[in-house]
Amino acid sequence: MKIKKSVFFRKTNKVIMKFKKNIIIGNKKGEGSVIVNSFPKSGTHLLLQVIQKFPNVNYQHDFIASQPSLTFKELNNWKINKKIENITDHEVVPAHLMFNSGFEEIIKKKNIVHFFIYRDLRDVVISEAYYLSKMNKWHKLNKYFKNLSMDEAISLAINGLDEKGIYYPDIGTRFERYKEWINRSNTFSLRYEDLISSNKHDTIEKMLIYYCEKNNINFDSNYVTKALENINPAKSHTFRKGEKNSWKNNFSERNKRDMKKQAGELLIELKMEKDLKW
Repeated sequence: MKIKKSVFFRKTNKVIMKFKKNIIIGNKKGEGSVIVNSFPKSGTHLLLQVIQKFPNVNYQHDFIASQPSLTFKELNNWKINKKIENITDHEVVPAHLMFNSGFEEIIKKKNIVHFFIYRDLRDVVISEAYYLSKMNKWHKLNKYFKNLSMDEAISLAINGLDEKGIYYPDIGTRFERYKEWINRSNTFSLRYEDLISSNKHDTIEKMLIYYCEKNNINFDSNYVTKALENINPAKSHTFRKGEKNSWKNNFSERNKRDMKKQAGELLIELKMEKDLKW
């Protein structure tokens, strides 16, 4: 197994980096800091690659998750509040952070620049099925996925799991916990597809303008070029293919029926489809 793909190596490195952060602690006002938030399997690391090339940011390998993958138990709000409070000046922190008005208030108070990325939910379940069955044996859900056929794994990712002590409902319900970030005035929301399209330059330019305005610094288009050059999905430990519309080559008829039932109307609401005729 390649070192960059090793979950054990990454977790160990994260602990070391967090230890260093706690010893050599920076200012915690939040000046110039960024939260790179996402719905799981929607392009967290792709967005992080872009943000890392913005001016004056510092990635310290921290991560905030409403449900950490090893336990998959939802953290108490006060624990997440503390994690957000501990973000240091100019630090960029990736996250899987469910919407909560309390989290939003702290983000506003600390003047943290907040980006939220989401993706076609049909591609999310394809990515999640592969990731949980084949790529991360340390994830709490791996034991439920690892012995399934891919069709069964995709079905489980769509319909969720009814298991005591495990919060993994259907894909529509899971996304609803994050959806509110999309329309919040203090959040720059974008779709994964925006960063892999031919118009990704314009998307990144808008992101950079937003970041600069929030931090009262001059816009420099050179940072757009640097961000574009830094995009390399294959560097992510969670990367598989990263394709748009990969569901079309992977969904069975059962998968389509289940997806329409669990999130068909949500896909229309998110303007990912016009109707249920797909």
